[in-house]
Amino acid sequence: KIGISDQILFNPGRLTDEDRQIMRQHVNLGYDMLQHIPFFHDAMPVVLHHHENYDGTGFPQGLRGEDIPLGARIFHVVDVYDAMISERPYKPAWPFEKALTTIKQEADRYDPKVVQALEQLTPTEADWIRQLQDFTPATREILGRG
Repeated sequence: KIGISDQILFNPGRLTDEDRQIMRQHVNLGYDMLQHIPFFHDAMPVVLHHHENYDGTGFPQGLRGEDIPLGARIFHVVDVYDAMISERPYKPAWPFEKALTTIKQEADRYDPKVVQALEQLTPTEADWIRQLQDFTPATREILGRG
């Protein structure tokens, strides 16, 4: 979400329609930045398309199903899952089970194979993965999670 103001990113309330439009620009901003770094060339489709929904209702291009690059389909689920299990200014962190249930309820947005892979995790494995995110305060600051 580089290029999006902290005022929007850390807004404790609902975003306005204008704020949502600005937030949607992060995929294009990230894509544009990576164009100039050869090392990240292969990541560019993931950055651009990680908000495309499997049913075609996502953005920025409204791609559907297998037209969405596989890495972007995987990252979409990971990104949503991470947002759910992480504390945000506007909500507490959710437990693994609640996040998984919600993703399954919205399954038409995600590649069914990716959701099935997430379902294979046990709560213990999910907790272990989450603990990997428990960075030091200095690292959180560098990552913008301070």
